[in-house]
Amino acid sequence: MKVHFKILIIFFLFQTSYLFACSCSVMNDVKTEFKNSDIVLVGKVISKQEIDSEKGKINKFQVKVYRFYKGLNEKKTVAVYSPKGASSCGVNFEIGKVYILYGFEDGVFERYKTGKFAKSETYWTSRCHRNRKYSKQEISLIKKIATN
Repeated sequence: MKVHFKILIIFFLFQTSYLFACSCSVMNDVKTEFKNSDIVLVGKVISKQEIDSEKGKINKFQVKVYRFYKGLNEKKTVAVYSPKGASSCGVNFEIGKVYILYGFEDGVFERYKTGKFAKSETYWTSRCHRNRKYSKQEISLIKKIATN
């Protein structure tokens, strides 16, 4: 009887952790991610701020833009938000690193877009998108897509 009870507890623990874990079914290819994004850029993360919102903690990253491939061409810096924590699929960029970022004005982040986050030009991203450290290979694919 004790063995069955222990197995039941272990099963319950695994099921509970699964319910609260981030799950990205499939990573989009470059063309699909570019098409679905509101902004695509190369930039250096210059600061990170943790913000309390009505729906949970959020990371705000200030990014010095080196090049826009889609979106706001005139901005020199842009704020990109992401839910904090792995269970919310939050991304944790490193300050001082250069990334290729794919950002969205809405979509899966609608639950966070209340109050001060409800304005336009508020960009969001997560681990489920193609964000990555700078890669010449990825940039060459983005350039081909951006010019077509």
